[in-house]
Amino acid sequence: KGKGFAVLTTKRLVLVNNREKDDFRSFSLPFLQTFDEYLRTTMLGRFEVDGRCRPYLGNIPNNVKYKIWFNRGGAQHFEHVYNTLLIRSRQKWDYNRMMFEVRSPAFMGTYNSFGQCADVSYLAGAGGTMPMGGPSRAMSYG
Repeated sequence: KGKGFAVLTTKRLVLVNNREKDDFRSFSLPFLQTFDEYLRTTMLGRFEVDGRCRPYLGNIPNNVKYKIWFNRGGAQHFEHVYNTLLIRSRQKWDYNRMMFEVRSPAFMGTYNSFGQCADVSYLAGAGGTMPMGGPSRAMSYG
């Protein structure tokens, strides 16, 4: 359990803990290993993602349950990008094809009008990074 930020790549979601004294530093959730994902907005407007992930290369003995929630916005933008990358990964799209879609003005649509956010997260890959927007540090996970 921790508080920190998320990094979305074309292959995985990485949760990074920003508490220095905890033993838990980061956790990687490869898209092709995740299942039972459930995205929802609570009655109070907080966005949550939860699901399960199979261990990668046997590093953990059992499937892992994960839950991510956003405390201060950025959730709508995250959901849009996360869902698209999850679906495209399962369709076996390659990196270049995914990044071409994600960088297009049509993909970002209404999100372009939000302007610069106070805190920017990044969609990273072999070809560099792309600002994703939204306060990524305003999230918790467990």
